[in-house]
Amino acid sequence: MKPNIIYIYADDLGHGMLSCYGQKQFTTPNMDRLAKEGIRCTRAYGTAFCAPARASLLTGMHDAHAGRWTFNKAGVYLEVAEGRLSLSDAYELINNTGIRPTGEGQYLASVAQKAGYATGQIGKLEWGFATSGEEIRRHGWNYHYGYYDHLQCHGFYPPFLFENGTLCEIPGNTHADCGKGSYGPFVNGEVAHDPEGRKVYSQNLFDQKILDFLRSHKYGPFFLYHPTQLPHGPAYYPDVFPEVANNPNLTQVEKEFASMVLRLDQTVGLILNALDELGLTEKTLILFSSDNGHHPTYEQVGRCQSTRDLQGNPLDQVTTKFLMAMMVLQG
Repeated sequence: MKPNIIYIYADDLGHGMLSCYGQKQFTTPNMDRLAKEGIRCTRAYGTAFCAPARASLLTGMHDAHAGRWTFNKAGVYLEVAEGRLSLSDAYELINNTGIRPTGEGQYLASVAQKAGYATGQIGKLEWGFATSGEEIRRHGWNYHYGYYDHLQCHGFYPPFLFENGTLCEIPGNTHADCGKGSYGPFVNGEVAHDPEGRKVYSQNLFDQKILDFLRSHKYGPFFLYHPTQLPHGPAYYPDVFPEVANNPNLTQVEKEFASMVLRLDQTVGLILNALDELGLTEKTLILFSSDNGHHPTYEQVGRCQSTRDLQGNPLDQVTTKFLMAMMVLQG
């Protein structure tokens, strides 16, 4: 019997954010369970940015090879949300300028399909800066729910998401940029958040779709790919987790960032519990990784060239609060 496969793909998560790798400010029991009960792959290489990392995962082509792809425009669906571009015009633009690998065009999902798997992708767009339902189907996904725009993925309150190419409005989310947080301005060392227009958190939507997919494909075999946004910044989490809420070592922004990691751990736990309930645990292979290394999303600057904490002290990623981060972007 073919095993079911679930691939959970974190966004900008360094391994030092997990308690199984030394994190001291909070615990990540569900991701730790994967590490304890499975195999840790501790010698791996990844690209420096998420879009090429995801393209490499989907095609098997290393992103360092020049001339492999042409990139379409990020923010296409932001223009749709703002009423500056029609949905049909956005599809026309994307389907004619999207990433096009050379050669036979083998994709991770199409390989799984040919092997007899039902394929599903739930979360952040699979690759590139914008995509469409047509392109995703061409890549081999039987089912898809989530974002189609890389730029909008930086916010967690989308006014709409897509399900198999159909635009689905999310009532209560009114920000075209999906309620993106902010690296500043800072008020007394903290970022001030406005809850207006931010009603439904994207990961809550993904969790429900993940459960629906698992239940409807319990007889398998299936390949479920969950490219989450978490914990990509800017840091924004509406309800700080109790585990870090009263931690005197963390600022409010750092507590929100920690809560984003803990929210991801919660999703991992939800998947593990669902597999147990459906009797699929022993029939399912779970893979967990991050697209690239750690980006401390609570820093004062918007990029990593000059990485400092809220007090202006440089982050060395070893002795600071969120220790042992895997990698920080430079230059």
